[in-house]
Amino acid sequence: MIDYCAVGSRIRDLRTKRNITQRELSRMTDISPQHIANIESGKAHPSVETLVVFSNVLDTTTDYFLSEVLITEQDSRFQSDIHDLLEDCTTTEKRILLKNLATLKTILKDTK
Repeated sequence: MIDYCAVGSRIRDLRTKRNITQRELSRMTDISPQHIANIESGKAHPSVETLVVFSNVLDTTTDYFLSEVLITEQDSRFQSDIHDLLEDCTTTEKRILLKNLATLKTILKDTK
């Protein structure tokens, strides 16, 4: 599921970094200032086409607007999977798994 508040926040942040007002962005995109305000506040959900328009005008990619959303969803799935894996473990098993996970993490970071 897409977090439209996060998408809108990224649009607003990039717009303000570029010193563009909502009214100016409206003129540049042919999207009403009210609709832009609603998108930035998460009240309206931009279409793919609208995200492409914003991307072109704000000189970025649609990935920029969606990247945090995708990472958050993926992290949420990992958290759920880890929880399910550990659910039926004893405290001792959890301790052993945690130590092994810490070791694997160290090895992975060292190989980069």
